[in-house]
Amino acid sequence: MRLLKSLFYQLVDALQTFRIKGWRAGLTQLAKTGRRVIYNQDEFIVLAKALFPAEPPPDPLPGLTVRRLTTEADVNKLEPLAGATDMVRFQRMFALGAVVFAAFLEGQVIGWGWLADKIDPQTNRVQAPLNPGDACLYDLFVAPDFRDRGIAQRLVASRLQFLRDHGYQRSVITCSKDNLAALKVAQRVGYVSVGKSHHTRLLFWDRYEYETFELEEPYRV
Repeated sequence: MRLLKSLFYQLVDALQTFRIKGWRAGLTQLAKTGRRVIYNQDEFIVLAKALFPAEPPPDPLPGLTVRRLTTEADVNKLEPLAGATDMVRFQRMFALGAVVFAAFLEGQVIGWGWLADKIDPQTNRVQAPLNPGDACLYDLFVAPDFRDRGIAQRLVASRLQFLRDHGYQRSVITCSKDNLAALKVAQRVGYVSVGKSHHTRLLFWDRYEYETFELEEPYRV
């Protein structure tokens, strides 16, 4: 039932792509949706960072506020940027106790980031291994028009401080193996590789695998 509901909203997003970006982009999105429903395989690098000692917080940015969203009505403010498919995930994540921080610029939502100490396989295909005292940061997003301004850094800093304030000891993140830029940025702010995670989906069957490893040379800072 969950998969069918997710598929429905992915199709809605594909139809919106037809309307906004034209038939070529719409067909590409529709093909991706169909392929992922039948078969999908991903590989992710798992990185971790000790929360203590704490770094000094970044300087404030004029007009920018980063705060935790504490109600369902707050979470619904993400919808204009998130789209139907992600909102289904976000509503379930929030209902299961995940924490979300959003960035507001002059009252407008321009980004967000989630965290949890338990990862729900129905909403996240990446299953990071979490030990007692660990929490996972995930789903970091900044609207394209507002990137490269330090907003992502402040969303990360706010979530790390939340973890410290609530007694956690380590932050864990996952990055796609193909996303070299994100991997190198994560390492520059103190994350180190601890393993890799594989996810395979065939229709209604999911398989997760995890193994420890050392990051290969092309991925190192």
